[in-house]
Amino acid sequence: MDKHHVENRRMYDRLGRDYAEKRKSESQSFWNDQVELPGVSQLLTPHLKGSTFLDLACGPGLRTKYWQEKVENYFASDFCYSLLSIAKEDHNMLGKWIQADAENLPYKSKTFDLVLSSLLLHYFQDLNPIFKEVSRIIKPGGSFVFSFHHPFDEILSHAPSDKFPVILRNYHDEKSYQWGMLNMSFTSFHHKIETIVNTINNNGFFLDELVEPRPAPESKSINEKAFAYTNRFPSFMAIKATKRS
Repeated sequence: MDKHHVENRRMYDRLGRDYAEKRKSESQSFWNDQVELPGVSQLLTPHLKGSTFLDLACGPGLRTKYWQEKVENYFASDFCYSLLSIAKEDHNMLGKWIQADAENLPYKSKTFDLVLSSLLLHYFQDLNPIFKEVSRIIKPGGSFVFSFHHPFDEILSHAPSDKFPVILRNYHDEKSYQWGMLNMSFTSFHHKIETIVNTINNNGFFLDELVEPRPAPESKSINEKAFAYTNRFPSFMAIKATKRS
């Protein structure tokens, strides 16, 4: 585990409860609930019924009930001790919970029909270990649905809060970048679309479907500024990759 990954986990462990409370705010969780969630739901919905499902990087379990009600067997894991303890506490031990790193999961091979990873991959510089591990635990013909910071959004400069960013960094330079939340600073890594597609293909999957989600018009009243931003610039990308037989 590299130093950036360790430091990101330390940040979430230190302010886990604050993060969980922030995500319960409809306005502050606009990006997650009105943009990212509809994107991954679109990709997952046709396959949920009767599935054995892993919520990889489940965080504080804010979507546990949402997914658990739709699948046959729900499992969840996260690398962060404090977030996972909140999930267990808030859901009274619903589902099956394991603390684990995404690159080394304690599940048997060919266990899952579906694996979901929401907004996790951008924390890793090398994506291959995660895809290799998910390829191991997923059944042939199963689907890996994952979302991440949109590569275009990653190269936008950070402008004052009342303005849209207009300056672009070098798209081909796959470097780390810093971003903040709740007085926490996180390290993420920019990946070109080419890199992501090649990683999918090189680890036993094929790219089945890709979406660049935007919020529904009726969500504008929840957070007008966020609504305007993500309707002008793509915030997230979500992909369904299917395990080759």
